Amino acid sequence: MVNLDPDSLIGEGNNRYCYAHPTDFDKVIKIKKNRKKRDDPNLLEYIYLKKYSLMIFDI
Repeated sequence: MVNLDPDSLIGEGNNRYCYAHPTDFDKVIKIKKNRKKRDDPNLLEYIYLKKYSLMIFDI
Protein backbone atom coordinates (compact mmCIF):
# COMPACT_ATOMS: atom_id res chain seq x y z
CA MET A 1 0.00 0.00 0.00
CA VAL A 2 1.22 3.47 -0.88
CA ASN A 3 0.45 6.50 1.27
CA LEU A 4 -0.16 9.59 -0.85
CA ASP A 5 0.60 13.05 0.47
CA PRO A 6 -1.84 15.74 -0.69
CA ASP A 7 1.21 17.84 -1.64
CA SER A 8 2.21 15.19 -4.22
CA LEU A 9 -0.89 15.93 -6.32
CA ILE A 10 0.35 16.84 -9.81
CA GLY A 11 -3.03 17.59 -11.35
CA GLU A 12 -6.47 16.28 -12.11
CA GLY A 13 -8.56 15.51 -15.14
CA ASN A 14 -12.26 14.90 -15.54
CA ASN A 15 -12.09 11.36 -14.19
CA ARG A 16 -8.84 10.93 -12.24
CA TYR A 17 -6.35 12.58 -9.87
CA CYS A 18 -2.66 12.27 -10.75
CA TYR A 19 -0.08 11.96 -7.94
CA ALA A 20 3.71 11.71 -8.06
CA HIS A 21 4.84 8.26 -6.87
CA PRO A 22 6.45 8.73 -3.43
CA THR A 23 9.49 6.47 -4.03
CA ASP A 24 9.85 6.14 -7.82
CA PHE A 25 10.05 9.55 -9.49
CA ASP A 26 9.63 8.03 -12.97
CA LYS A 27 6.07 6.93 -12.12
CA VAL A 28 2.75 8.54 -11.35
CA ILE A 29 -0.32 7.14 -9.60
CA LYS A 30 -3.74 7.87 -11.04
CA ILE A 31 -6.77 7.62 -8.74
CA LYS A 32 -10.28 7.47 -10.13
CA LYS A 33 -12.59 10.19 -8.80
CA ASN A 34 -15.75 9.18 -6.99
CA ARG A 35 -18.40 10.23 -9.45
CA LYS A 36 -22.05 9.53 -9.87
CA LYS A 37 -22.77 6.57 -12.11
CA ARG A 38 -24.56 8.81 -14.60
CA ASP A 39 -21.34 10.82 -15.05
CA ASP A 40 -19.49 7.79 -16.42
CA PRO A 41 -18.32 8.78 -19.93
CA ASN A 42 -18.85 5.27 -21.28
CA LEU A 43 -22.41 5.19 -19.99
CA LEU A 44 -23.16 8.64 -21.40
CA GLU A 45 -21.83 7.62 -24.81
CA TYR A 46 -23.91 4.41 -24.74
CA ILE A 47 -27.09 6.34 -23.89
CA TYR A 48 -26.39 8.92 -26.62
CA LEU A 49 -25.75 6.29 -29.28
CA LYS A 50 -28.74 4.24 -28.23
CA LYS A 51 -31.04 7.27 -28.36
CA TYR A 52 -29.89 8.60 -31.74
CA SER A 53 -29.44 5.27 -33.49
CA LEU A 54 -33.08 4.47 -32.68
CA MET A 55 -34.13 7.80 -34.17
CA ILE A 56 -32.27 7.05 -37.40
CA PHE A 57 -33.88 3.63 -37.80
CA ASP A 58 -37.36 4.87 -36.88
CA ILE A 59 -37.55 7.16 -39.93
